[in-house]
Amino acid sequence: MKKMIRILSLSFLILIINALLFIGCHSRNDSLSDEQAANPITPKSVFDEGVAWAGKGDYDRAIKAFNKVLKMDSLYTGAYFYRAQMWEEKRNPKKAISDYTKVLKLNPDLERAYNYRGNAWQMRGKFDKAIADYTKVVELNPNHSEAYHNRGNAWGKKGDYEKAIADFTKAMELSPGEAAIYDNRGSAWRKKGDYGRAIKDYVRALEANPDFAVTYNNLAWLLATCPVPEYRSGIKALRLAQKALELTPDASILDTLAAAYAEVGKFEDAVRVMQRIITMMGNGDAENLSIYKKHLNAYKEGKPWRGK
Repeated sequence: MKKMIRILSLSFLILIINALLFIGCHSRNDSLSDEQAANPITPKSVFDEGVAWAGKGDYDRAIKAFNKVLKMDSLYTGAYFYRAQMWEEKRNPKKAISDYTKVLKLNPDLERAYNYRGNAWQMRGKFDKAIADYTKVVELNPNHSEAYHNRGNAWGKKGDYEKAIADFTKAMELSPGEAAIYDNRGSAWRKKGDYGRAIKDYVRALEANPDFAVTYNNLAWLLATCPVPEYRSGIKALRLAQKALELTPDASILDTLAAAYAEVGKFEDAVRVMQRIITMMGNGDAENLSIYKKHLNAYKEGKPWRGK
């Protein structure tokens, strides 16, 4: 039920730092013409304007700026790269992939472009293509922990949890103490049915980041719904779900809270919470709505939910 963390979360601090890293390799034509020298508006000045709009969260204006850069200089690598990131923010992975591909034609060894294009492929559900891009990253840079982490997510979505765990483990070796990696490996262990190892990884994730709502939710769900009785603890699940709800109130965490109520025998509370979720969702997200209705029906019958 509960999913692994999504890999796509762009930091604007990283965005600006990366923009600075692109200085000196924006284009194959770095010299200014006489006309450009007399005109203060240059590709770089417009590019910097686009980065500034991106930092403010105005993706449309950022894209317009990067479009202008590319009209002025069609070989300006940085503009393609950051326009691609704006497309990702706008949930348009197809256009993002197109721009990253243009970047890689201009700079075939730019590992960041392969990594981000892999993320965009994942957004489209093209996991084999994502894995191919992440594999290229680690061929270029064997110490790229993020690429191992991202490839682990892609393997997990394909259902190959052994390979997912191997990649998460490698990512941990390169970036020890990163909560998201422990959390995702915990989810892979859970899906393999190794609940003891899953719990250990979730605990490690919370030790690394005591405010990581995703892990509170994942651990609470496992403790409330685990099919193996020895790993269940409704009381702990309830406490963890309440903590997750304090940090990030959303439907998934409310669903976990209801499962915890059911596990401790508070079915009226479980039903109340599920009804609240269904009312909040209306007719949206039909797939999850169907799942939530199954949970609601179980609690109405006085049955706690059991995972697989």
